[in-house]
Amino acid sequence: VHAALWMLEAMFFARAVLSFLMFSGTSFFERAYDVLCALTEPVITPLRMLFDRLEFAAESVIDIPFFVAYLIISVLAAVL
Repeated sequence: VHAALWMLEAMFFARAVLSFLMFSGTSFFERAYDVLCALTEPVITPLRMLFDRLEFAAESVIDIPFFVAYLIISVLAAVL
């Protein structure tokens, strides 16, 4: 369980870093980012649905559900 949480945490971190890079069409980084999104989005989606109901989160420029999911995973990895 701890190893799976660590891997998920690493995928979230890599996704955050890659989101700041500029992509050039079909670059390796863009494909890697797409794979990371496909792997991490199922964890974030329930939080997105929850935060979409909150007005301040819907208008935020920061992806709050992403950071909350990352925080939850980090805490679980530390506790378990």
